Amino acid sequence: MPGRTRRVRVIALALFSFFAIVIYTRSGSTIEDYRDYAERTFEKSLGRGGAKGSGVGGGAVIPPDLGSDKHLRLEEVEITTSTFREAVVTTSTRPVAQVAPSTTKAQGLPQLEALKTTTSTVAVLTTSATPSSTSSAYVGLPAITDDDSIPDERGEGKVNVDIPYDRPTSSAIHWVSMTEHFPVSSTIQLPTGKASSFPAIQHKFAKSANSGADLDRLRVIKAAAVHAWSGYREKAWGHDEIMPLSGGYKNPFNAWAATLVDTLDTLWILGMEAEFEEAVEFVATIDFTTSPRKDIPLFETTIRYLGGLLAAYDISGSKHTVLLDKALELGEVLYGAFDTPNRMPKTYYLWKPAFASQPKRAESRVVLAELGSLHMEFTRLAQLTGKPKFYDAVARITDELQAWQNSTRLPGMWPTLVDASGCGKPGQMDHGAIFSTPGGDGYMSTEQPVRVEIPDKVMSQAEDEVNRKFRDAQEKLAKAGDARTAGGIVGTIAKSDGSKAPTYDKPDSDSYTAERNGGIVGKIHVEDDASHSNSKRQLDDEPARVRTPPVKSVLHNITSDQETMRQRSGSQQSLSGADVCIPQGLGSSSRHSSEGFTLAGMSDSTYEYLPKMWLMLSGQVDQYRSMYETSMNVVREKLLYRPMTKDDRDILFSGDLDVAVNHSSPTKETIETFKAVGSHLVCFTGGMFAMAGKLFDRPEDVEIGRKLTDGCIWAYNVTATGIMPEDFFLVKCADQKKCSWNETLYHEVLDPYHLQRAQAADPHYEPDMPVLPAVPVPATPWAATPATPMVPDLNKRQLNAADILVPAPSIASVAYDPNIREVAGTSPEKPPQTNTLPEPPYAVYTPPPPLSHEEFVAQKIEAERLPPGFKSLTSRAYILRPEAIESVFYMYRITGEQYWRDRGWEMFTAIQGITRTTWGNSAIHDVTQVATEQVDSEESFWLAETLKYFYLLFDEPDKWSLDEWVLNTEAHFFRRTG
Repeated sequence: MPGRTRRVRVIALALFSFFAIVIYTRSGSTIEDYRDYAERTFEKSLGRGGAKGSGVGGGAVIPPDLGSDKHLRLEEVEITTSTFREAVVTTSTRPVAQVAPSTTKAQGLPQLEALKTTTSTVAVLTTSATPSSTSSAYVGLPAITDDDSIPDERGEGKVNVDIPYDRPTSSAIHWVSMTEHFPVSSTIQLPTGKASSFPAIQHKFAKSANSGADLDRLRVIKAAAVHAWSGYREKAWGHDEIMPLSGGYKNPFNAWAATLVDTLDTLWILGMEAEFEEAVEFVATIDFTTSPRKDIPLFETTIRYLGGLLAAYDISGSKHTVLLDKALELGEVLYGAFDTPNRMPKTYYLWKPAFASQPKRAESRVVLAELGSLHMEFTRLAQLTGKPKFYDAVARITDELQAWQNSTRLPGMWPTLVDASGCGKPGQMDHGAIFSTPGGDGYMSTEQPVRVEIPDKVMSQAEDEVNRKFRDAQEKLAKAGDARTAGGIVGTIAKSDGSKAPTYDKPDSDSYTAERNGGIVGKIHVEDDASHSNSKRQLDDEPARVRTPPVKSVLHNITSDQETMRQRSGSQQSLSGADVCIPQGLGSSSRHSSEGFTLAGMSDSTYEYLPKMWLMLSGQVDQYRSMYETSMNVVREKLLYRPMTKDDRDILFSGDLDVAVNHSSPTKETIETFKAVGSHLVCFTGGMFAMAGKLFDRPEDVEIGRKLTDGCIWAYNVTATGIMPEDFFLVKCADQKKCSWNETLYHEVLDPYHLQRAQAADPHYEPDMPVLPAVPVPATPWAATPATPMVPDLNKRQLNAADILVPAPSIASVAYDPNIREVAGTSPEKPPQTNTLPEPPYAVYTPPPPLSHEEFVAQKIEAERLPPGFKSLTSRAYILRPEAIESVFYMYRITGEQYWRDRGWEMFTAIQGITRTTWGNSAIHDVTQVATEQVDSEESFWLAETLKYFYLLFDEPDKWSLDEWVLNTEAHFFRRTG
């Protein structure tokens, strides 16, 4: 028996070992197949296999050619073994070298210290150039990690997300140029005709003491700029932003030294040439092809980094070619975000290879300003480099905005949130679809799926789901009697055992069939070519259909986590990975909820860039003028309002309009709701109206610009600190031309419910309170003892101090003693329980009389510290914003009136007096309190915009003339052409 038992155990152990080996081998084979496929797919997407990729788009690989000497920067890297059977380089430190400034007596200028290597690392010189075809060190499609989660693509102008600067990345990944999935068939060229003539913008200043530079005020403003720059240089050099209270730093913008790049042209304008040269040396060390942040915010990166580099190159006389080289390097990276079917960009561009190498489309909820505020920077890059593709990228956005402009809920303007996906009603389709791509000059097509081993359980679930859908479609087709004329989805499902479900094929030439063994196959019916019109920019002699290179769709193992990320990304895909939709242009992000229309945050610079683009293109593209005038006509009618002020000042603000669709009505009419709001962000409109008024010969717009700018000055003057709050509500006048202060109306707005309170105070008003009877005294032989009166539970905040001091009298009641023993033949009886109160007087809640209308209003104004005319303050902060002084600067340059300089000086002294810190200037928490709290934050636009506008206001007017330069939304100077 013992021998037999031993044999059974040995056999069981052998069987267990055999199955374990089989399972392990099968798993390893699956992984190896995926890796082989990933390598092949990634090499194809790079254009490898004998030819170097020529297209551009997203992508990121490990820096190749470790021994090459044709590179720009030094990194510490360590070599590890890769399952791809090639060298994989991983970083042990942050990807951007920290280069600290140091001064030498010999030169008097800071020098750059190179990062030293250690014995445990390998020095690798890297480049942003495309790797050669002979390179072997790269990584294709690494596994998705927690750092690669899909963000919700909803930005808001200048909203930041802090990221740790010193956090190492999972690998030394770099973006690299890749073949596009959706290339354009023809590139929109920069205009080359004769420049149009247009009137001068800037006032013709006479030679006088008041019209020249105000040297005393210039010295004070420059000292403030030197103080802020010195704090950044000492405490946050190479980082995005300084924390001016603690002396720390943060990196909300990809850790590419945002403040340094953003301030370059400010340094030049202020005559800080030594500091400018030092900053340019550091710019040469920035590597825009890698970042510790997983995505690139397209809008913020374009206006701050790309705009800052181009402006510094322009304003310094085009002498520092490294600035243009770095701008081109960054521009190539950003251009990858436009590789979508309709050429609308991904506004938060995932540059890592697991995402950037795959087909992608724009989101269905995109902030308008992030889509429509890329034009000036990309156009200037195209002008300076001679690469028209950058202009083409933004010109297509302009075309789409113009096509939609008069079809929105508020014709003439665009809502704050836009559906830029190009998909009207996404449907689930399989591989083989061919569909039009608005704005992309062609048709997106998919090719047959690539065989990839998928776990049986997952494949079974996928088959069941798709089989169910196909069976439903086939049943409908069978009932119709002829599958050939049906416009739905038909096809087959190839099961894992090789058998197939019945097929209803449509053999017409307008179908594209995808087949694979052991996978999902099918056919999609598409429209005839004649149903598609050419895109606006297509040449007449181009074919009606242009097929782009096939999509290299990667089929990962379909897990619940990946499916969740797919849904969060907004992608509409079948289980096999095909990205499908019904094509459309730009559209509403929501069909049922209301949409907001405004000139403030989320929309602002889209409208600002229209007249400025007309200037940059020398008036040769009248499209921008037409779009601007159409939108501003609506703004004047629907958004501008005069607020009621105590001194009856004739000023204007730009409000918000919410527009909803009445779906219960057969005509689907719109419902408009106006909001008399004000914000610091919208203060740029004064300068925009005045400049465009001069440019397009609209003198009434110059006057509107004056009143809008005066409105922001008024908002500065009425607070305790002399600084305008971030967001607030005002009281709208019924008539813009005549509006007197009405105290009664103002109090009515502050206290709209005073009539209800008056009703509650009426002497005949009986509150809904229970009537409590007196306590009965039962007849009983038991002895009476004093007891505590029963008082109902009261909320602890209800009793007043006087009520608590009122004593309750003792009353006679029968007390039951449970300790009394029973007497023979008798037993004590419990007295009846009662919840009644004694007779009055006793402590009860007496509600205080409601406040009178006058008392309520007085308390509200005092508690909320409301300046006269303000309905409410939704944000009391000031974060060093430039928009108000921006419009003051424009008004002075356009009118030449000393009034604007005086108001600007008052603004500067108020801001400088309350925001200055040891290491710079800080945001403040509450502008309605003199002793307010400082916030440990200094945005890069303090040096890039706010101080620059203050300085330019008092500088020689003709030195930086608006007739020679045009400024982007970050106050970066671009030289006008023509």
